[in-house]
Amino acid sequence: MRSLLIFAIVVSCVFAGAKPMTWKDCTGKDALVVIKDVTLTPNPMVRGQNTTVVGKGLVKKTVEVGATWKMVSSLNRLPVLEKKGDLCSNGVVDLPFHVGAVYVKGVDCPFPAGDITLVEKAYLGSTPPPGDYGVKLTATNPDGTEIVCFQVDIPI
Repeated sequence: MRSLLIFAIVVSCVFAGAKPMTWKDCTGKDALVVIKDVTLTPNPMVRGQNTTVVGKGLVKKTVEVGATWKMVSSLNRLPVLEKKGDLCSNGVVDLPFHVGAVYVKGVDCPFPAGDITLVEKAYLGSTPPPGDYGVKLTATNPDGTEIVCFQVDIPI
């Protein structure tokens, strides 16, 4: 869960331009995580600099070993990138057209219930094409239980 809340934001931020992004929680009522707050610094992003994303939330039940995430990014509502990964492992997601990267810090699974503050980073190196970007991130436990769902919208 640790990187999951932030991962969607970070991916979205890499596409960000001069306008600030907005986010919404699309998590179902029976999901394992409640998102409390998300902060992006700087917002909007500054090209050529790291962006730090801080997320706060409540993990209601344990996130198990084998939990996975799925990210779908869109431009003007058309999918342009889909990635999946192990929520319990570190990784790097290179973005299309070499516009940047998201550095995913995996969760120490099993991740217990309780309050959590997460810090993740992204890098934007070049100018993305203009348009309305969206990133939706979902995560599930191995048994299929929803962990979290997060949507970020970025007008450029």
